[in-house]
Amino acid sequence: MKFLTIGLILCAINISVKAEIIFHQKSARVGEIIYAGSGCLESDSAIRTITEDSFYIEHSNFRVDAKTSKIGRKNCSMRIPVEPSEGTQVALQAMSLVEVELSKKSQLRVARELFPVGERGRIVSLKQGETERKILVLKKENELEFSECGKPTLLALNQNLLLQTKNLNLKDFAEIKNTIVKVVTRPCK
Repeated sequence: MKFLTIGLILCAINISVKAEIIFHQKSARVGEIIYAGSGCLESDSAIRTITEDSFYIEHSNFRVDAKTSKIGRKNCSMRIPVEPSEGTQVALQAMSLVEVELSKKSQLRVARELFPVGERGRIVSLKQGETERKILVLKKENELEFSECGKPTLLALNQNLLLQTKNLNLKDFAEIKNTIVKVVTRPCK
């Protein structure tokens, strides 16, 4: 079955990348993953299979800092075609590792949304004020938004970084290092 791909336009960038990853699990088939955005350009991201129902996204340039601008933004949108087996529904679950260092006059917002395309997702966000260099984990177990029963669907994963500061400085930054995504299935409800 061919899946519909959606062109994404983010920050006036129209880049679409197909990840050569297709895997099957007992209750679903995942097709080619499409991603775009300033935080996941083709040369900056790699997708690898971990198990039959999960994959790992490694980002080398999903970073914002306060070196040249008082506002820094990066985003990455992914579309993941999934075909559940008869009598099941699918959703995505994700965990992102974010490295952060902020001074007193800076604020960071890290946000993620997981949902079937055509529906609204719940935004999971983390707001952070002053911190020394540390790793934050963006994870929420109850953010699952399941697809319709037994129908092929396009699942969305959107991630954003927004850094705001009052002073330009060389130390403030935030970077999503990687994201682990799992395809979750359940019997239809």
